[in-house]
Amino acid sequence: MLRVFRVTGDSMLPCVASGDLIITTGFGQVATGDIVVMALPDYGRVVKRVRQVTKHWLELASDNRETFSSCCGSRQPKTHLVGTVVFSVNLKRLLARIKGSWSAN
Repeated sequence: MLRVFRVTGDSMLPCVASGDLIITTGFGQVATGDIVVMALPDYGRVVKRVRQVTKHWLELASDNRETFSSCCGSRQPKTHLVGTVVFSVNLKRLLARIKGSWSAN
């Protein structure tokens, strides 16, 4: 099943920015390097990159080296996986292009 989420926060810059829309799927295997959405009991939904995969756990990482997230660097149960990101849309850039094309006409 595909799900759509709006990102808040800067922990995944430059790849995913606050305000972006991401589309996830719950199908397939999770691999190191994938970007995932997880529903973590102490944090809510988080968008992070997979640093390491084991049979039952994922270790998460942020892309933005200037931020710190305490859910990273420790094992998180795969049961909290919501989905793997398959597509993202930078809404600010998209809306600027649409506005620019309307202004040109």
